[in-house]
Amino acid sequence: MSSSSKTSNKAKVKIIKDEAAVKKKQAGPTEDTLVAAEAKIKLMEKKLSEAREANTQIPKLQDELALVKKHQSEDQKQIEKLLDNQSNLKKQLNQLKQKETKLSDEKRELEKILVELEGKIQAKEPDIEEFLGESATSKFRIELYNREGVIPGRIEHIGTRSTQKFQLDEPGEILRFLAKFSPLAPGDTAEPEEGAREKDDNQVEKPEEQKPQQEAVPITPSPTPELQTGISMRQIPAKKSVAVDQPFQISLQLEVSDELEKQFEEGVREETTIYARALSGRKTERLIGRVSVNKKSNEPILISVPAHVLQPGLYRIDSKVDITPSLTGKKLSAVSDSGLLYVF
Repeated sequence: MSSSSKTSNKAKVKIIKDEAAVKKKQAGPTEDTLVAAEAKIKLMEKKLSEAREANTQIPKLQDELALVKKHQSEDQKQIEKLLDNQSNLKKQLNQLKQKETKLSDEKRELEKILVELEGKIQAKEPDIEEFLGESATSKFRIELYNREGVIPGRIEHIGTRSTQKFQLDEPGEILRFLAKFSPLAPGDTAEPEEGAREKDDNQVEKPEEQKPQQEAVPITPSPTPELQTGISMRQIPAKKSVAVDQPFQISLQLEVSDELEKQFEEGVREETTIYARALSGRKTERLIGRVSVNKKSNEPILISVPAHVLQPGLYRIDSKVDITPSLTGKKLSAVSDSGLLYVF
């Protein structure tokens, strides 16, 4: 077969194939193609529905995002405020530490001054010895007032500033008060009975329109029986300074004779009283502690003083103890100048 005939046959085969393809295309899609197309359409519809639903959630999500940002901003401000407070507290703490150091230094200086003042007062203040009952004389001040026919009055012991009010037509009160401060012979000691000291608010009020008929009159009262001796007292240790809002304790130790020490074993009634006398301004005296106990040994006396009892200032602490042994029933007294106390 010649080459021209082969070429002609190939061309005929190609024409036949092309015609078959055109006929197939014109016949339309097959069943498989339609199923695949429907599935694809359903998938697209599902995705479109999901997209529309997600689009409706966008405003809600935006609101939640805005709320989170707001809370974050508030938290940040709170953190900054706490940091500022922390910085301020650190500054205040440093200032308090500086003040504490300064107060400690001042306290040490004050304690040195108190020691010096205590020595000077013990050496120079005359009414201390009068208070301890070592004076050979007793001096009193009497004030009388005329009030609608009744003549009330007030008597004051110069040494201790203890006072007693009375009526002139009833001399019993004044005589008992005088007897409590009877002068002693040299070397003897005694202390006024408990209750001899009274606060200024128990004094008789002096009318402005009346002048005292008599005042500053020294009186020598009649002697009274001498109290038993053989007992003394000391403070352990001496308190020097305390803050006004700080409670403190005063410890006292009785020093007794061997005979009295034996009587303790049989039992004694012990009554202790602590006074604070202001050394600046008006020399007022205040009761700051009192305790009554039954004892069978001579252990130290401990009195607790609460805070805010004394105002800031310098005070002299005076103590008095009365003991009554059960064997004798006779009261013995001891007094002590327990030193100075500075309240700051």
